[in-house]
Amino acid sequence: VPHDTEERAPSTAKLVDMTFHGSAPLLVCGDETGLQIFDATRGRRFQKKLALQFQHLCDIECMEPLNNEFLAVSISKKSSVEVSIQSSAVRVQVPIARGVYIFNIVSATVRAVLDGHRDRVTCIRPLPDGTLLTAGGKFDATVQLWNVETLSKATKSRDEGD
Repeated sequence: VPHDTEERAPSTAKLVDMTFHGSAPLLVCGDETGLQIFDATRGRRFQKKLALQFQHLCDIECMEPLNNEFLAVSISKKSSVEVSIQSSAVRVQVPIARGVYIFNIVSATVRAVLDGHRDRVTCIRPLPDGTLLTAGGKFDATVQLWNVETLSKATKSRDEGD
């Protein structure tokens, strides 16, 4: 459940991206334990809106806002050891070694996990036609398009030269 407490963005967290929900800017910070989402309209002091904590230690490869409600985050699990949950965080299951997680940042839920790549996803881009492009790392060398409405694969291509 989202909560409102005033605090500073953690200095140890890697700043991953800044996205917008409606007209209010949200600052999204991530590290190996999860994501923290802050209302960034307060200047130097941020209003914490939500903390999503991963079940295991993970690397965040990249992330991209899809709209005012959804955020796509490429996650690679680093360890199978479970992490202790913080009292104010919403626990997020990480059932696969790597994939693109589609988070609903309003309801603090995972809408879907896109797991069509054999390597880390290093690029996520929503396209003007409504599809979502994901690109795998060097051991995967694929670009995949996903139907955002159904979150099913629209197409897949491989560069045969790599």
